[in-house]
Amino acid sequence: MTPGSEKWKALYEFDTPVVHIDKTHGHDQAGGTSAKARKLMHRFTDAELESAMDEVEQQK
Repeated sequence: MTPGSEKWKALYEFDTPVVHIDKTHGHDQAGGTSAKARKLMHRFTDAELESAMDEVEQQK
């Protein structure tokens, strides 16, 4: 909504940002995302994203 961001608003206004964080090794998932993937939806901060990535990385 800030001035100068009109390009991004037009591009993403109706999209819902979703990040799937999944720890796979090689092609174990055949290119897909497992049901156990950690998901961040809608609005999230850099800190929340980093925290989720750290959680997934520490899983066995």
